[in-house]
Amino acid sequence: MHGFDLFHTVAQYLDYWLEHEVKPNVRPRTYESYESIVRMHLKPALGKHRLEKLSAQHISVMIYAIYAKKQTELSPRTVLYVRNILRAALNHAMKIDLVGRNVAKLVTPPKKADFEPKPLTPAEAGRFLVAARGHRLEALYS
Repeated sequence: MHGFDLFHTVAQYLDYWLEHEVKPNVRPRTYESYESIVRMHLKPALGKHRLEKLSAQHISVMIYAIYAKKQTELSPRTVLYVRNILRAALNHAMKIDLVGRNVAKLVTPPKKADFEPKPLTPAEAGRFLVAARGHRLEALYS
């Protein structure tokens, strides 16, 4: 075994999971993305909790706090991505008998925001075409 008895907190487990389960099995950019979500969102919000005591309520509070910030700082996809990464980590924790259930599956994430395209105004389109002159893809934009 890998010293699983050393995982007292969610942060300790997430560090193990990233290094031993994610890093060897995904592309480097995917790993960087997972590591960033763990470092910026999961560990600050949940890291101090004991892994076996992590509850759906802890996760729900984190998800909705992140969702509230999304209007100014985060894309709507990030909110779902955070939950999905935690769900994957806890699936692995279940597989190796560190937790009895995946409490992240019990939390319903916020509904995806509808995408509202914002077409360029005629003036913006004109400025874009002027800026694109001489670019190797100019013909694509014209």
